[in-house]
Amino acid sequence: MFYPNITKLNEKYRQFHYYLYNLTENYSIHFEIYPLSLNISYLLIYQFDTKPNLNSIYQNWILFCPSNLTIDDIYLHFINNSQTLNHHSIIYGIRELTTIDINEYCLNEKNFYPNSSMINQPRKFLSNYGVRLYKSACLYLDANNNWKSDGLIVGPLTNHYQTQCFSTYL
Repeated sequence: MFYPNITKLNEKYRQFHYYLYNLTENYSIHFEIYPLSLNISYLLIYQFDTKPNLNSIYQNWILFCPSNLTIDDIYLHFINNSQTLNHHSIIYGIRELTTIDINEYCLNEKNFYPNSSMINQPRKFLSNYGVRLYKSACLYLDANNNWKSDGLIVGPLTNHYQTQCFSTYL
């Protein structure tokens, strides 16, 4: 896990804090955001192999509201290995939401679709956060003693201690 230096990142107003993660093989991706202030909400965006396009209607947007915190006070997002197949990297961005955004989208439980004022206005973060990104895979040993993942999908209950696997074979 790492904690970005918010003071350094806040030297310039930014729309998102972007991070690049290289993908290998057929792995699932697990995002964990550790807010140091539990009343802070975030917008997570991601795109495979290229920087996210903020004006795209096909964007991968994830809204993290305080009601989404786990019992361990973590925001989680899971991307299974069928979605990462044939990709080489993932670029994700994190943005802290304003009080107005939190009231509109989190407290009122309004359907979320970011508007241009929400994403195009550069902002500074008000609170530190931690990020952990890890990968997992389901593998089997074939008749030639080679590890293979074809026909296996990583499940959403995967965590640091165990991997949930599903087979597409009968």
